[in-house]
Amino acid sequence: MRVYEAPGTIWYFTATVGAGEVISCYVLGLILFTALAPRKADIFNA
Repeated sequence: MRVYEAPGTIWYFTATVGAGEVISCYVLGLILFTALAPRKADIFNA
């Protein structure tokens, strides 16, 4: 039996991949936000 065919694993894989995506996007977004905050006026010059 392959792991992907085991009953109930699709929801586990979906949850773990989704959690990883949320965590990585949050962490990378927070780093980017923090790095660009001092240059906010230069980037978004109205």
